[in-house]
Amino acid sequence: MKSIIQIETADKKYIGKDEEVLALTNINLNFELGKFYVIIGHSGSGKSTLLNIIAFIERLTSGNYYFNDKNVEDLTKDELTKIRMENIGYIFQNFNLDPNLTAIENVMLPMLINRQIKKSERKEKAKKLLELVNMQHRVKHFPKALSGGEQQRVSIARALANNPNIIIADEPTGNLDKKNEKVILEILKDLSNQGKCVIVATHSSEIEKYADNLIQLEEGKVVKNEYTR
Repeated sequence: MKSIIQIETADKKYIGKDEEVLALTNINLNFELGKFYVIIGHSGSGKSTLLNIIAFIERLTSGNYYFNDKNVEDLTKDELTKIRMENIGYIFQNFNLDPNLTAIENVMLPMLINRQIKKSERKEKAKKLLELVNMQHRVKHFPKALSGGEQQRVSIARALANNPNIIIADEPTGNLDKKNEKVILEILKDLSNQGKCVIVATHSSEIEKYADNLIQLEEGKVVKNEYTR
């Protein structure tokens, strides 16, 4: 299958007052739809930086990033925002739910800037997404009334609000117990089986058994990139 993401000879450098930090060095990676990618590595290995590059949150210092054959460096900020809204859902380790909104309102939030979803359709669409992650019984609850596993399921539903092709998750099970970790991983695996590209960065070895492709980073370099199934 053709890659939706191609990253070629990519570097990312942070420049401080007294030093330069090379967070990523000579990265060459491809990502396809319908695959579950697991990125492993110790803290500081470059996992989160790589995810932020993929999600257009940060830009490369050098090298090329092609999204659907378009060079990201040639796109304007508005063009990148539109592509991200339509194609990328981001799941955060700390959930990042709005504490003042109910579960269903949090899921509806990304739809507010999507003109392709009518105002009259938002609530029903959000309900269906919460059903997908088995949270239909908690739609009116605020985050403080939800467990960690429930909050993470709401955050997954929110990431799916605009039906993205790519789901990015940064340590999505880091704050969860083993039972909830398994639930979240099975949801993510199902999404990849449905044709989405799922990219997960983690410390957890438990996630590796779900991977179609395992990528290991050390000091900003890819030291392993292999298909596991």
